[in-house]
Amino acid sequence: MSMCSRSPVKIVKSKSHVHNKRSAQYMKTDTSETAAPPRLVHKLKPAAGDQLISNLINMKEQRKLTYIQFFKQHCCYDLLPSSSKLVILDTELSIQKAFFALVFNNVRASILWNSTSQRFIGMLTITDFIKILVNDYGKHNGIMDDYGNSTITKWRSMDKSTENQSLISVSPESNLYDAARKLIKYRCHRLPIIDHVYGNPLYILTHKRILNYLHLNRNVLPQDTFMSKSLEDLRLGTYMPEVHTISKEAPIIDALRLFVEHHISCLPVVDSENRLVELYAKFDAFNLAVTRTYHNLDETIYSALGFHRANRERYPKPMTCLKTATLNFVIERMVNSGIHRLVIVDSKNRLEGIISLSDILRFIVQSHTKTNTREENHSRVPTHS
Repeated sequence: MSMCSRSPVKIVKSKSHVHNKRSAQYMKTDTSETAAPPRLVHKLKPAAGDQLISNLINMKEQRKLTYIQFFKQHCCYDLLPSSSKLVILDTELSIQKAFFALVFNNVRASILWNSTSQRFIGMLTITDFIKILVNDYGKHNGIMDDYGNSTITKWRSMDKSTENQSLISVSPESNLYDAARKLIKYRCHRLPIIDHVYGNPLYILTHKRILNYLHLNRNVLPQDTFMSKSLEDLRLGTYMPEVHTISKEAPIIDALRLFVEHHISCLPVVDSENRLVELYAKFDAFNLAVTRTYHNLDETIYSALGFHRANRERYPKPMTCLKTATLNFVIERMVNSGIHRLVIVDSKNRLEGIISLSDILRFIVQSHTKTNTREENHSRVPTHS
């Protein structure tokens, strides 16, 4: 694929791919989260260092490495769907047209291409849209109107968080463990997979895709003991008072400011007795762009979420669980329902905490990093190369 400055918006589609491990030749292009499911691994290859590990640690400790071994034995290429769509935007495109391109193509993020330097330099996401609304709200009535001629390049120069920041990505042959660690380290929700030989972007990897792949192959993995433990026992999730919430009477602009200030992606909406009413997520804010109602951010959260209540088939009530729920139950429910988080409540529906896909992935990866450094030094787990 060649990037051309003549076309500021590049929509890439493909239905087939050819993979050569040695030369990393990929004839494939990308995808959204709603694409075809990842492929099932029918047999997990035994790691070459398994015998050495068993001589060094007992069986209980070895089971802790099971999921890490699985991540290390499978590469990002294994998660590519057979067909999907990826939007690439030139940085000289206006901000307004860029967001309309996301809306029109029903995607939440795009990769940014700099025609001058001939390279990918970052991503444009819903977070950028929210930052613009927060930055400009109250200054004048024409929010986004000024961005009709303002380019993505100019916006990025104003956004200090993107200053001197390059695109964080992985190659198709990077293993899932390295990809997961990057998602955690840089606190990002999307990680582009780019073929560095030909420069083609192939996919945008997410926490959801990795955990779906793990769950899909659960039957070829021995059940680890921590999967049957409760969230409370594992101390997994974020609990009150650390959970940021918002009243259903609060204006939308307050929610957007909380998203930006605290780097969070979701806010439980509660009533006066701290009972869960709704969830307001970043993606709900993107509906402002879809309906072009971003001029009235003083509307209450409860009113703004009226389209949820009017269409429960598409927007079901927030899914919840108790803190006594097992990790296995939580993963099963998230994967089957396609959601990113569960709200932890008590028997009276009062908010107690929240558990997200990123919390689970961080728990699996970082628990290994902290407690198994000695075993890691002695083990050799084969990866695709």
